[in-house]
Amino acid sequence: MKKIHYALIYLTAIATTVYAGIKTTGAPPAHTNAPEENTCAQQGCHADNILNSGTGSINVQMDSAIDKYNPNQTYTISLKVKQGSLKRFGFQAVALFDADSTNAGEISLTDANRMQLMDGANQYSGRNYITYTEAGTSATKTGEGEWSFKWKAPAKTKGAVTFYLAGVAADDDQTDKGDYTYTTKLSLAENTNVGIEDFSKEIGLKITPPYFNKQLLISYNAPLVLVTELRNLQGQIMPIYLESNAAANRITTKIQLENNIGSGIYILCLKEANHTITRKIFIP
Repeated sequence: MKKIHYALIYLTAIATTVYAGIKTTGAPPAHTNAPEENTCAQQGCHADNILNSGTGSINVQMDSAIDKYNPNQTYTISLKVKQGSLKRFGFQAVALFDADSTNAGEISLTDANRMQLMDGANQYSGRNYITYTEAGTSATKTGEGEWSFKWKAPAKTKGAVTFYLAGVAADDDQTDKGDYTYTTKLSLAENTNVGIEDFSKEIGLKITPPYFNKQLLISYNAPLVLVTELRNLQGQIMPIYLESNAAANRITTKIQLENNIGSGIYILCLKEANHTITRKIFIP
């Protein structure tokens, strides 16, 4: 199947790498749009549409819905590519330190049938990539491809880490026409305020994101009362309706999200006298 698979002759501004023939089991390394990298929105690959110009999307999130990582802790990264009613999808991802663009942490597979690991070469030596396999190109449902993998944060860090991700949605017509390439990033700061996480554990904080509806649930130990705010990524406070009750030494707050709050990532802020807890929340 040639359509979703990337042609293995590609150019970068730094060097040229030539592969013999067509690779049928994944994107070649260094196509995530990371620093000094290309994407597959190019001639001989998926060049029909300009990068990020389609009506589809690529979305990524980390479990726990947070924007910080703890050193040496393992997280699940979920990725989804959408485009109309297309049936073939692919992706590639890499995690790099912001400070020097070197590899950050360790990526591992959750499904070896649908994904594989690759090492970078030449100027990308040391970078570790994850990409699809041929079996992993099939849509998980109409117009959508989805994958998830594990990432173990580095034990010795250099600060902030960014995941660079590229996805392709293809019409499977054996040409590079009618395909779309999308890119996105997931930026994670190193958690240097461990006291906040300790406080979260102390109060037994539990947050249930709104997976299937627009209700967000928060519970924690009584008698503490937390001031709750929901902000968008520009810092604006979003309209919400709160309903709290106390039972069995726990306080449970139900947040009803207004209908004009669209799908996307928001920041949940929980405040008390000495602590402000923030969590990144994805609203479908």
